[in-house]
Amino acid sequence: MTPNQKAFLDMIAHSEGTTRYGDQNGYNVIVGGSLFDSYVDHPRKLVQLSPTLRSTAAGRYQLLARYFDTYKAQLHLPDFSPYSQDTIALQQIRECHAIDDIEAGRFDEAVAKCAHIWASLPGAGYGQHENQLDKLRLSYHEAGGAFSQKESTMDWIKQIAPTIASALGGPLAGLAVEAVSKAIGVSQDDVKSLLGSAKLTADQVAQIKVADLELQKQAQTLGLDFEKLAVDDRKSARDMQSATRSWIPGTLAVFVTLGFFGILLALMYGQVQKTDEVMIMLGSLGTAWTGIIAFYFGSSASSQHKDVLLANSVPAK
Repeated sequence: MTPNQKAFLDMIAHSEGTTRYGDQNGYNVIVGGSLFDSYVDHPRKLVQLSPTLRSTAAGRYQLLARYFDTYKAQLHLPDFSPYSQDTIALQQIRECHAIDDIEAGRFDEAVAKCAHIWASLPGAGYGQHENQLDKLRLSYHEAGGAFSQKESTMDWIKQIAPTIASALGGPLAGLAVEAVSKAIGVSQDDVKSLLGSAKLTADQVAQIKVADLELQKQAQTLGLDFEKLAVDDRKSARDMQSATRSWIPGTLAVFVTLGFFGILLALMYGQVQKTDEVMIMLGSLGTAWTGIIAFYFGSSASSQHKDVLLANSVPAK
C-alpha cells in the first residue's frame, strides 16, 4: 500500500466516523457506534438507524455484510481482519477507477469517483450526512497524503487559511509570510517552500488557522481588502508593461513556463527523480506560472472568493 493510498483510506475512515469508537482504529466498529469482538467473520448485525433505514455496515470502512461475502470470495480472504478490510476498500476504490487519481494526488477527482460507495463523502446523494470536501482534504493531508501540483500549494492553503492565501497572492505577501513564520516557528525565508511542499504537521495546520484569524482581524482593523489589492497590483503591473514595453516579463514567462512543464514531463517519464528539492522547485514554478496566467489572461478575485465559499458551505441535504 502506497502512502497516498493509506492516507486516502484514513480519510475515508475519518469521514465515516469509525475512528472515534473503540481502540482499534475503527476496524471493529458496527454502524451506530457499537463494537464487535471477533474478526473471524463480518458481524452481520442489522441495525435500525431510523424508521426508514436499516444497515449491516461494519468495520473501518462500513462494509455491508452482503458485499463482504462477495469480496471475500473474489479476493480469497480468510476473515474480516484489518488486512481484509483494507484490501476490500482498495478493491472498491480500484473498481471506481480512482487508484490512478490517488497516486497522482488528484484528491478531489478521487473523492468524486468514490462518493457512490461511501455515503459520507460529498456528492454521495444518499440523503445522509455528507462531509465537506475541505475537511476531508485536511484529513488526507494530516494522514500524509500528497496532492498534485494542481491541488497543492495555494488550493489547500485557501481551504485552511483563506485570508493568508489572498495576502500571499498580492502586494502584502510579506504580512502573510510574517504571520505564518511566527505561527509555526520557521524563518520567513522557509515559509513559502514549506507551504509549497504541503508537509505540515497537524499542530502547524492548527497554528496557521489561528494566524489566519488574527490576520483577518488585523486586515479589518486597517481596512485592507487583500483580494482587491491583489487585483489592483496586477492591473498596475499590466499598465506599466503597456507603457514601457519591457521584454523582461515576457522572457521570464517563457523561462518559467519551460521550466515548470519541463520538470513535470521529466517526472512523468522518469527522467528526473522525485525528491523534496525537485518538488519544492516544481511548486515554486507552478505558483509563478499561475501568476503569469493571471497577469496575461486576467483572473477574477470574485470567482476565487466564490470557490472558497462553496468549498466551505454545508452541502444541501
